[in-house]
Amino acid sequence: MSESKENKDLDEREGPLMRKRDPILAELKKLSIPLIIEDSDPEGLLPTGSQNQPLPVDVPERWPNYAIAGEEDIIELYWERPNNRTGVPVQKVTVPGPIAEDMFPYPLEVPKNALQPDGRFEIWYEVVIPGGSPGAPSEHRFVTVDSEPPSYNKQLEALLFPSNLPGNIITEEYLWNNSDKVEFRLPSPIYTGAADRDVLELFWSPTNPPTETFVTTKTVLQAEIDAGDIRVDLQGDDIRAPNQNGTFHAFYKVRDRAGNETLTYSKPATGTVSLVPWPSRLPPPTVPLHDDDNLVHRADARAQVQAVVDNIPPPLQPNDQIELVWGGVALPPRNAVLPLNIPVPWSVLIANGPGPSVVKVGYNFIRSSSRPSEEADINIDFTVAGQDHSNAPALLNSLLPLIDIVGGSGVPNVLLPADRTSPVIPKLKLYQAPNPREVLELYWGQYSGAVASYTVQTGDVEGAEVSFSAVSWDVIDTEPNNARLPVYYTTSNGVNEQQSENTYVRVQVATIDDLPAPVFEDADGFGYIGCEDKPWEGIRVRIQFGSGHFAAGDEVTVFWQGYRAFNSTDPIEATYGEFPEEIRPEHIRDGFIDVWILPFDPHIKPVSRGSWGTYYTLTKTDGQFGTSPAPENLKIVETVSEEQCAASRHED
Repeated sequence: MSESKENKDLDEREGPLMRKRDPILAELKKLSIPLIIEDSDPEGLLPTGSQNQPLPVDVPERWPNYAIAGEEDIIELYWERPNNRTGVPVQKVTVPGPIAEDMFPYPLEVPKNALQPDGRFEIWYEVVIPGGSPGAPSEHRFVTVDSEPPSYNKQLEALLFPSNLPGNIITEEYLWNNSDKVEFRLPSPIYTGAADRDVLELFWSPTNPPTETFVTTKTVLQAEIDAGDIRVDLQGDDIRAPNQNGTFHAFYKVRDRAGNETLTYSKPATGTVSLVPWPSRLPPPTVPLHDDDNLVHRADARAQVQAVVDNIPPPLQPNDQIELVWGGVALPPRNAVLPLNIPVPWSVLIANGPGPSVVKVGYNFIRSSSRPSEEADINIDFTVAGQDHSNAPALLNSLLPLIDIVGGSGVPNVLLPADRTSPVIPKLKLYQAPNPREVLELYWGQYSGAVASYTVQTGDVEGAEVSFSAVSWDVIDTEPNNARLPVYYTTSNGVNEQQSENTYVRVQVATIDDLPAPVFEDADGFGYIGCEDKPWEGIRVRIQFGSGHFAAGDEVTVFWQGYRAFNSTDPIEATYGEFPEEIRPEHIRDGFIDVWILPFDPHIKPVSRGSWGTYYTLTKTDGQFGTSPAPENLKIVETVSEEQCAASRHED
């Protein structure tokens, strides 16, 4: 232990016999007074009733040069009227050392008898060192004791009705033209003792004195006091609240910041209420599309959900309005002409999410001001199987994956006669977030009702390919020939459905089997063609319409192939061609159509001592399809060209 510390400890043990104390020179911290209404208030206003008991105060912290062991300090508490100081403390406390920090804040109190009568007081404390210099004072602060009510409990004068209210008769027209309120004014001169932040309580009652609580309050400002103009508003809702006409009285009381309140009501300001009574009840709206199955879903939204407001007790006024509120969302007000059918748009139905949930549906009845109706609990469920879309609640959802129809050939969305021996299976890559037990159903052309289905299984995920049940051939045979047969599927979660876009399937499963064979119109009697037929200008293939299968708009396609032999062997690949033609009305009139095989090269010229074979197909506008038989090949004995034929004629 150092010598200096040993000396210090020795000084503290031996106390005043060993230490000469210096005076306290610093100004001490001001007292803490917990009961003051606002600590920052320079006047230190106390709440009323504080004068009925000693006033607790605290020395906030230990002062400098405090007493140590064996010493003592004296605290003197002063409570004085600023202009009439006595110099006598109201409390004197000896504090023996050692004075420790944990003794603070140190409690003192002003005796109850010193708090009376009311007034503004100055309070501080001094710390005195016995046998030393005069006491060290703290910072002073002020405390105000006020137990007198405003107006010194003299009954307040009556409020003044506005000058533009003839006979003090309150009507709907007056409220409509005056912002739905009556503005009262306090009489002049202002009540005695008016002070900044007094609180005025306004009462409105058919009885004198009132039995009801106040309807509103107003805080008085110093500027209003200085101007001698204090006003308070009686709102239209408070006038209508009793829902009765007749004589009413306006009263007021005043409460100051200390909590002193006038014991009696003011004199009454009497007026007459002459309003149209509000409806005695505002029953909840009804939602017919909810009431039929206790649920609002997407099919209801597509059919247009409406809320119906009716059965409001009369009388209604021409300016009355109804503002429907659906799930907290207010729709534009409508005139209250009952029964009132209010369409609820999809944006409002879905505003609180897809559900399932219960939304509150009510309305505000508007007549100058507004009142809420009773509410109905409406169950909603707008959830869907599959991703949602921006055109909701429309049934058609273009975001759903398209379905494929697969027959025995494996070619998607094409069904031909060869497919009859195999099942026809719809296949689909699943939509987003599939859930077990969601049901997908397939619809086929003009067939009524679903023709195949798939139920989502546990473990199914987005993008996984699933197979529906097979489409019956009995269903397919209802439209056996349709070049663009529309098919689609729906999704259902048991509440709401969605529909995919169409997939178009080429269905040609019933053929025309008795088409006539085409004719080589320019062949000779033995089936040959020569120079006289000018094949370089094309070879004519005629299709005759005698079978009755042909109609305007149908399409025939002639298939052409050249051979090195007189029968259909050893084909010349370069000569192959397909020649489609649409049947026009003039062809029907003539009873045939001629299809010309051109150009000469490559379809005709390469054949030398060989033949040409042909047949055609007929595709009708309804998709029906047939293939003709082939006639005996058209033959030639040598290459025929315009130059060769000209040279042959010259030799002859």
